[in-house]
Amino acid sequence: VYSFDESLYIPYQDNLSSLIHDNNFIETIDSKLLPLIKYIVKLGNVAVHTNANIKREEEEKASVRLASWEKIYRTDSLTGLLTHNAFKNDVSLALLNNAKGHIFIMIDIDSFKEFNDTYGHKLGDEFLVYLANIIIENLTDKEYLASRLGGDEFALLISYDKNIEVNKIKQKITDVFSLINNLIKEKYGMEAGISMGVTFKTEKINSFDELYDKADTAMYERKRNGKDGVAFFN
Repeated sequence: VYSFDESLYIPYQDNLSSLIHDNNFIETIDSKLLPLIKYIVKLGNVAVHTNANIKREEEEKASVRLASWEKIYRTDSLTGLLTHNAFKNDVSLALLNNAKGHIFIMIDIDSFKEFNDTYGHKLGDEFLVYLANIIIENLTDKEYLASRLGGDEFALLISYDKNIEVNKIKQKITDVFSLINNLIKEKYGMEAGISMGVTFKTEKINSFDELYDKADTAMYERKRNGKDGVAFFN
């Protein structure tokens, strides 16, 4: 039976490999045991490295699963924009930031059903993707959230510096609308176009549902008055 002073082991509890390099420890054991102990220490080190590798692999797998979940459940498969539920969740969080002003915008393609009936759903899908892309291209310098709510309806939340005058913001939105609408007409013909409804977050209009309702009301008011334009909720 071989034994050694356990007190010598205590300082090395977290670093077993240092045991086999310590002369005080080596002198306490029979020389025949030293190869066995070295082998055990080696196995311990391998186990530590193996566990670290397994942990790293599991973290990488979790990251991939999260990215996959983000793509499948939070983004629209056709346009890459946020889904309705993801947009509502993110907008609700963004609205908690009272240091910023917030604008809610609804966008609807005019006579999209007729477009699909005339040119087919394949071209209709291309139209939706094109609209999503040009919306994003014209918002690159802004803090925004963008969603395809469903069908041919899109929504945006744009956050802005409260020091900017409201009239300047309205003019900028009108300019962006005109640019997007003109690009659509150039690509799909003069009959193609969009209607846009806009509302601002206020003390009374400050939740997702309220902003959605007011922007939607403004958008359909625009449609009733000739489509192909932008309207602000009063």
